[in-house]
Amino acid sequence: MRHHTFRSMFVIVLLIWGFSLNTIAAPLNYTPIPPSTFKKPQRLQPWAIFYTSMGTIIAKLYEKRAPKTVANFIGLATGTKAWRDPKTKTWQKGKPFYNGLTFHRVIKGFMVQGGCPLGTGTGGPGYKFEDEFHPALKHTGPGILSMANSGPNTNGSQFFITYKTTSWLNAKIVKYCTGFKRSVRCRTHFQCDIIARRYPQFTTKAPFRCTIKKQKGHAVFGKVVSGMNVVSAMALVPKKGSKPIKPIVIKSLLIKRAVRWAPSWRQPLR
Repeated sequence: MRHHTFRSMFVIVLLIWGFSLNTIAAPLNYTPIPPSTFKKPQRLQPWAIFYTSMGTIIAKLYEKRAPKTVANFIGLATGTKAWRDPKTKTWQKGKPFYNGLTFHRVIKGFMVQGGCPLGTGTGGPGYKFEDEFHPALKHTGPGILSMANSGPNTNGSQFFITYKTTSWLNAKIVKYCTGFKRSVRCRTHFQCDIIARRYPQFTTKAPFRCTIKKQKGHAVFGKVVSGMNVVSAMALVPKKGSKPIKPIVIKSLLIKRAVRWAPSWRQPLR
């Protein structure tokens, strides 16, 4: 009786052990998948769609070559980035920045500019960020989307779209004098000395040397792929100076991600 019980238990143990091998052990032809094959899904190409009072403009955003600039633009357009309302002096988040703003400056044969919350060219989102230049991104022709600024590292929300090649807006090294309260551009030390003698009220302390180097220019971050006819039509509207008499309004600025832009995006908003 004991011998029979022992044999039964032994058989049960063998069966359990065999089942474990079949369920846990890997087949002989098993090849581990290398970790490198598990790639994160890539983000699709971002596109900016300007629904304006004169028609639709679609621009490709250069996210890979100008990531900080594009992230700022998308954040403001979608309302995910906080910005300061210059009229109420309060910070806003969750509210799209560009909707309802205008193209406040239009210069035929040069560019059209927008993104100022005051409509004067003096407003911004309540902060400034540094320039982002890529050697492959330059003002090479019509439709270039670039950041407007008031000097090195003063980007905010304003942007412009070119009508032609504007190579003088590309990034370049500029020299400034030492010993001045303001930024004084120069080419030689002698130039700095002459300016210091003529305008001593703007100096701080000698020596006045042409040694400060800064990179200056406008950061390209996109290009118009559809709607250049709309941009061209803006140059023909009646203006007072460079400001359109009848406001050209950005009714809505949408951001979409897709491999390619779709013609259906050109349909006006209802």
